[in-house]
Parts: sequence; C-alpha cells; structure tokens
Amino acid sequence: QQKTTSQTAVFKNIKSRTNIDFSIGAPLPITLHHPDYIPLTFAIAVLAKWSGFTGRLMSTVRELEGLTYGIYGMLDGFTGTEQGYWRIMTFFAPDKAAQGFTSTMREVTKLYDKGITAKELTKFKIVLQTQQTLLNDSVYSLLRDLHGYHCQQFTLQEIKMHKARIEELTLSDVNRVIKTYLNPNTLSISCAGPVTLVKRELQVILKKSA
Repeated sequence: QQKTTSQTAVFKNIKSRTNIDFSIGAPLPITLHHPDYIPLTFAIAVLAKWSGFTGRLMSTVRELEGLTYGIYGMLDGFTGTEQGYWRIMTFFAPDKAAQGFTSTMREVTKLYDKGITAKELTKFKIVLQTQQTLLNDSVYSLLRDLHGYHCQQFTLQEIKMHKARIEELTLSDVNRVIKTYLNPNTLSISCAGPVTLVKRELQVILKKSA
C-alpha cells in the first residue's frame, strides 16, 4: 500500500527546452474497484478535466490569466489490484512559471478547502454523461472502452454499474473524497526544463505553501 507523502519537489534542468513542464500529484491508496474511485474521478474532472475547457484550472490559469496553453488532470495507474495516483500536467514559459505554479496551487487548495459546488455537481454530471454517450458515435471508441474494462476483469453488468455510479453521486460524496485524498500538502512536484532560471523562486513558493 502506498504511503501518504509529504510535499516534495524535483527539478531537472534541460537547457534546450523552451518551457518548463510540470507534473503535480500524489499517490492514492485505492484501486479501481474502491467505492471512492468514481467520486475521485469526478472531483479531478471539476478541477482539471482532461481535454476541453470545463475544468477550473483551464478556465482560470489559461483562459482568465493566460499563463499556459493547456493544464489538465487525471487519475492514472489504477487496476483492479494496483493502486494509482492523481496528477496535473501543464507547462509554463520560464518568466510565467512562478505565477503559473502559484495559480495552480491556489486552485488545488481552494478545491481542498471548499470542495465543489452544487452547480458544479450538476454541470459535470451532464458533461461526463455526454462524454459517455458520444462513445456511441465510434465503434473504435466503444471497443476501446470495453477492452479497458475487460482487461480489469469487469463483467458487462459491473461495467454498467460502474458508469451508473456517476449519476448517483451526491455533493457530500465528492467533497468527502476531496478532503480525504487531495491534500495539497502531500503533493509531489516535478519540473523539467530551463528551471535554473526560476528554481529559487519556486522553492520559496513551495516553502510557503507547505
């Protein structure tokens, strides 16, 4: 079982890179079959839904503040028996890295402190259900989805129940898992690119947020 981490940071200087790539996240001590997996998926979608502009981070760090082209989050590495992790992936120009990282951490902390709203619960149920419906437009998408579940030994009935769980989620379900698993003080932060330009500034920000 993975242990809860304390906040850590790793910097890899790559002079040839134009931007600084960030991977921000933490291990999660659950498997794909755990009852908290679906509400966690929902919480991460509200924060940083993969693709599109619906997540909080895209609407603030990109659209409102113009600090990056893309910033997304996801759960990854989970199987029926293996634990995984959550992470945010983004990049910033060196002169915007400190501000971009500060803004990202602000939104993560806000989610942890206040949770999601009832309006977001309703909105993202529609967003995620629409995403599932659109799978029907492509045989390839349907097959990929079915294959992913089959690899984890889900029966057809279990697949249906797993997906239906999203509609059953309550505000307290989602906000409970946010408080349980998404503590910003347990994050691991990896930065790769021309980091020598901003490493000291980022370390100061990390120290303040820890």
